[in-house]
Amino acid sequence: MSIHSIEIKPAIQAPQSKPAAIPHEADLRRWRYLGITRMGAVEHAFFHTGKSTRMVVKEGLALGEWRLTQAEKELAILTHPKGKSITFKPTQSE
Repeated sequence: MSIHSIEIKPAIQAPQSKPAAIPHEADLRRWRYLGITRMGAVEHAFFHTGKSTRMVVKEGLALGEWRLTQAEKELAILTHPKGKSITFKPTQSE
C-alpha cells in the first residue's frame, strides 16, 4: 500500500446557525425605562418605545410574550418564557 493511495477527505464543517431571535427582542432593546409609579397596591413601569410612552403593569405583558417581572426605581426587567431577560436602567433627563 502506498501513502499516495490513501484518500484524505477534508473535514466537513456544519454551518453555524445563530440562535433564533426571540420575537420583539430587537424592538424592546430600543425602549427606554422612565420609572415606576404605584397606584394602590399595583406597580406600573413607564417605557418610551421611541414613538410613544407605554405603561406596563408589574407581571403584565409588555410586548408579545415579554412580561414585566421586576420594576424598581433603579431598574426594570422584562422576561420571556424561553428564559431570556432584558434589564433596563432609567434614562437620565438632561
